[in-house]
Amino acid sequence: MCPAAGTSFGTACAASRHASAAGCSGPLNLGDTELDATHPTLPARTAFVQGLPQAPAQVVLSGSENARIDDELARLDGPIQRALINRD
Repeated sequence: MCPAAGTSFGTACAASRHASAAGCSGPLNLGDTELDATHPTLPARTAFVQGLPQAPAQVVLSGSENARIDDELARLDGPIQRALINRD
């Protein structure tokens, strides 16, 4: 299953020309592929993040603060999806 399944990114991948070209009917399984020349592969990004030292959170948000941020970012989902899908 695609690691991005169920996310806005997974939805954009599924709707993109790349998913159609690969014959995918659902979210594109990124596997060892690159998004484009500026992005390392998913396994490389995962290994990088997992290799970072663990530290306690420096910023802790309340539930209401987190909800306000989520609401503010939600309005960007559509424009970002369209920008990703229409990229040439």
